[in-house]
Amino acid sequence: MEDFINDDNEIDYQHKDKADKNMKKENINKYFSLMEDYPATFTDKDKDISIPSGSNSNITSPSLMDEIETPIMSKSSIKPDKEVKLLQASTRWQKTQKKKSEQIKDKIELMEYKKQQALQSEDFEAAHKHSIRKSKLEKDLIEFSSCNFEEQTRKYWQVLITILQQESQDAESMIKCCQEVKEERQRQLTTFSADKKRLHDQTIKQMEQQRAEIESEKSEIAFDLGMWTQNHADLDERMEEAVQEEVGRKKALETTSAAIQINIDELKQKLKQLEAEQETINKELNAIEIVIDSKLAVFTEEADEYNNEKKVIEVRQEEIQHKLALLDEQDDKIEKDMENQQTTKQLNEQELNQLVTQIERATERAQNSKTEQSILENLLNLMTESRDQTVAQHEATIRRSRESITRKNLEIKSIQDKLYQCEQSCIDLEEETAKVTSKLKSLDKLKSLAIENGQFEKAGALSMKIKAAQSFLSKLEESKDPKEEIVLVHHQLKVAKSELNALEQEQVSMENNHKTELGLVLDKLKQQLRSKLQDESLKNCDTLIAVAKFELQSIDSRLSDIQSIC
Repeated sequence: MEDFINDDNEIDYQHKDKADKNMKKENINKYFSLMEDYPATFTDKDKDISIPSGSNSNITSPSLMDEIETPIMSKSSIKPDKEVKLLQASTRWQKTQKKKSEQIKDKIELMEYKKQQALQSEDFEAAHKHSIRKSKLEKDLIEFSSCNFEEQTRKYWQVLITILQQESQDAESMIKCCQEVKEERQRQLTTFSADKKRLHDQTIKQMEQQRAEIESEKSEIAFDLGMWTQNHADLDERMEEAVQEEVGRKKALETTSAAIQINIDELKQKLKQLEAEQETINKELNAIEIVIDSKLAVFTEEADEYNNEKKVIEVRQEEIQHKLALLDEQDDKIEKDMENQQTTKQLNEQELNQLVTQIERATERAQNSKTEQSILENLLNLMTESRDQTVAQHEATIRRSRESITRKNLEIKSIQDKLYQCEQSCIDLEEETAKVTSKLKSLDKLKSLAIENGQFEKAGALSMKIKAAQSFLSKLEESKDPKEEIVLVHHQLKVAKSELNALEQEQVSMENNHKTELGLVLDKLKQQLRSKLQDESLKNCDTLIAVAKFELQSIDSRLSDIQSIC
């Protein structure tokens, strides 16, 4: 309404309303970006809320000669917010997480394949590296599928609760703005109706005065017309009296002339006499006409005055008719103006009803947001206390079991290293013994050959070497037999592997128990979420319903991931 709302109040309202809507949309975009785990932008063509101004309307007032601008109420177009498509964004987020998990699993399979290839090619160093890499990836997969999931979910829930709180505040701001607009519209409608009523009352009063003046003037004109008719009749009577004798004589002469004309036709032989007589009579008629005109000339000025008076009266009658036509036209305009006023009033009442409806919807939305916020907080606390606590306890137990298995693996590796050293020592001892024994045989042959050849000095030197070799061989034989130590180490290795197997079985049992207990907890949460979905009092909480559905899908996905891991 450009005539009534062309002020700073409407501008401030529009700016405030747009700022609230932009803040709301920015919060929703941030939430979507978090849920999708990558930056996201959303555009909403219908999110911008504004109040368009109505068109100007200039209506000619029936009681005024000048143009007066008639106020026209504008129509508000405050649109309710659209609900966020949380389920769609959550599904995309789930797919992203699933894809990352599959990538880690593929890398684990690749490391296992490379490890087997390295073992087949006896590249034990590469096999060891691939084994370490595989263990690290398995650990990453477990952490990604457990702690990271709960932490991210909890973070997203907190963001959603914050958004619902902001939505409640925005709805309250909208209620306040709508209430201000409603009060302004009511004030304008009251002023509009009062001004129109006062304007119509003034117009009708002026028209009644004009009608009274016209009726008075019509009475005067009727009186003047009666007087003129009477005077004109008197004039006609006096004119007839003045020429009565001449008129009678004229008629007699005209009758005689007609009879003579007939006689002329019948009596052609008397034509000359009758023509002479006719000429005389015609001259006399002309003389009488002149006398009549001269006598009537006295009344010419008076007759002209009466004719002029009649023309003036006729002009006044035309003016009266014109004024009556103008009054009728004004009556039509007033009637149309009243119809337009009624239509405008109905439109304004409809706009007020729409504002009331908008206020009711915003109030309901604010209440729903508060309800959803409270329920989500309770649900988040419940899930944190039940699911996260169960997961944390079992993960701590499994972590301790894994640490025990790691220590046992290190112990087995140490025993294997010790066994390798013992076996290597045994091999070295056997090789050294065989080498010394072979050398003794060679020296003994050389000694015998030297004695046979009489090379006693050389035989003596060889004898010294033989004694030294025998002494060294005796020491080797007297040294501790590594085979006994090998048997002992083998026994230690067997015991350690048995203990490792027991620990692994215990870990498998723990993981199965963890899966079972977590499955029971998640099933309980699913039942609670389904009860929320089936609660009729929450059927209007669209965001809560979307989140509940998303959590149900997340729980199913979580159960599937646990089964695939375990």
